[in-house]
Order: sequence, then structure tokens, then C-alpha cells
Amino acid sequence: MTPFGHPLGPAQPSDDAARLLDESGLSYLADRWYLRVDGRDDPIAVRIAEVAPDRMTVRNADYGYEGNIGDPFVLMVPTDRLTRT
Repeated sequence: MTPFGHPLGPAQPSDDAARLLDESGLSYLADRWYLRVDGRDDPIAVRIAEVAPDRMTVRNADYGYEGNIGDPFVLMVPTDRLTRT
């Protein structure tokens, strides 16, 4: 699991899980993610800006969304509102 509760892979023995974490490193933080926004059918593209034990901040990276590029969204952790590309 990522620090914000997103699974990196299926449940597996601890040695295999540790290897998966090592292989993933922090690269998943740089990926584009999609955020489900209330009142909108399609999720918007976001980039992770900050992750803390109790919350995270993502920033709008979707030119088709009505907000400004870079607008922050603060999410409580763990969250199920994000999906990876």
C-alpha cells in the first residue's frame, strides 16, 4: 500500500511485498493520478504534491477541468478517490 492507502499490488508474502515496495520506490508519487470530484462523472487528472500520515494534497493537472491548473485538493488519508493511470 502507498502512504495514502492505494494498493501497489495484490496481497502477498511479506518478503515479496517488501521487494515490490523497493522496486516501486517513490516513482508512484510522480505519476499522473485521477481524482473523483463530487458532481462530476469523469475523474480529473492530478499530481501528488504532499503526503502526510493523516492527509494529502494533490494539484489539478487537467486542462479540461473548470478549476485552475495547480489548484489544490486536500484529501484525508486513506482515500479511495484516487486511481492511477
